[in-house]
Amino acid sequence: MPEYSDEDYSVRHYRPEQVADWPRVRVAGADLAAHPETLERLRGLNLELNGAQTGEPLSGQVVGRRY
Repeated sequence: MPEYSDEDYSVRHYRPEQVADWPRVRVAGADLAAHPETLERLRGLNLELNGAQTGEPLSGQVVGRRY
């Protein structure tokens, strides 16, 4: 198993007007608004979804791994 470091990220709900000027990214088929500083921190990371439960759309944890 390769050596890696983990960084945890949360997905939050905002009203559209709160994030109107944020860039959009496509994740798992959905367009999401992402804070510009978060996008910079994500550069070079591999995103993984861990612990998702079938039938529970908001379950799991997004983990960024840098190999």
